[in-house]
Amino acid sequence: MRKIIASLLVLVMVLSLSATALAETVMTGEIGANLRSGPGSSYPIIRKIHQFEYLNVISKTGQWYYVSYGNLRGYVHSGNVTVVNGGVIGQPQPDDYAIQQWYQQVGGTAVEQWAKAGIYGAKLRSEMNINNYFNEVHSVHYDEQVYLYCSFYSNMGELWYYAKTADGYVGYVHAGNIVLSYGGYGW
Repeated sequence: MRKIIASLLVLVMVLSLSATALAETVMTGEIGANLRSGPGSSYPIIRKIHQFEYLNVISKTGQWYYVSYGNLRGYVHSGNVTVVNGGVIGQPQPDDYAIQQWYQQVGGTAVEQWAKAGIYGAKLRSEMNINNYFNEVHSVHYDEQVYLYCSFYSNMGELWYYAKTADGYVGYVHAGNIVLSYGGYGW
């Protein structure tokens, strides 16, 4: 009986170590990644994941990671992500220089200044779409500071900023929801 219990304890320890080894975090690169329903490019795209998003790795199949992204699960190709040691899901902290290089390549206008959330607060989003509630990355409370890297105009002609909070959350914030540090509104 003792041998069985000892064997079970060893098995549990080995399984817990292998599960810990799989508990990785990956971050999408400058072009983002497609979250797919299966491990291959022929599988349907569940969702387009934007640049500098963190994903929790569940397992790996060949060159594909099976990941969770919010309440979604799917596969991303390993060539579109970077393994990040010690990353925290939902709290990406990409290199400031990498962000500057990215927005210069995609046509963003440099802002590089601090701002505060307006009276109703603001939402950091993974894409420039105020009507999509599934793309919310983080809620920014009234008077909370955000650092604005650059500005973009959406397809609808709305002004958006790519921003980072003091906690390290990054995403797009609608200009109508923030107050620029010099006292003007972001519109």
